[in-house]
Amino acid sequence: MGQKIKLAIIIFLAVVLQISFFPGLTSGKIVPDVVLVLIILWSSRKKFEDIWLWALIGGLILDIAVFGKVGINAFSFILISFMASFLKERFFIAQRTGSFLIALALVAGGTILNWLLTNFLADFSINFSVNLMIMKIIGNLIIAIFLYLIISKFKEFFGISESKLAVK
Repeated sequence: MGQKIKLAIIIFLAVVLQISFFPGLTSGKIVPDVVLVLIILWSSRKKFEDIWLWALIGGLILDIAVFGKVGINAFSFILISFMASFLKERFFIAQRTGSFLIALALVAGGTILNWLLTNFLADFSINFSVNLMIMKIIGNLIIAIFLYLIISKFKEFFGISESKLAVK
């Protein structure tokens, strides 16, 4: 139970960072997707069965916090979490070999997919700007590097075990 409370607090803090801190820091133009990056990094370290509920909760909290259509981010996060977990199983053969670069590639791909899904599901159109997308990917990669280092350092706190990447 204590682990679930810690994870819920982490998701809540990620939502707060995403909707209050980073918009002020970046003038609201391109805001990093802290919750999405966190979900992708967790999905690259854990099984989908262990993370899907947290992707759903994170998406719902984010939808409610930004007064968006409820369920859009939740659907996007679950789909991206599934894909990241699936790709982790295929590419993370050795735990250390390229896991950092693969995690960054998952973040970049997840950012693009999230952008497309949320824009399409919100108003059934794709508002795509290459410059904004590149800036969004760079922002998410910077957040991903920071979060990856934190998660790697505090694996126990995040409920991650190195034994076959299983959850304790």
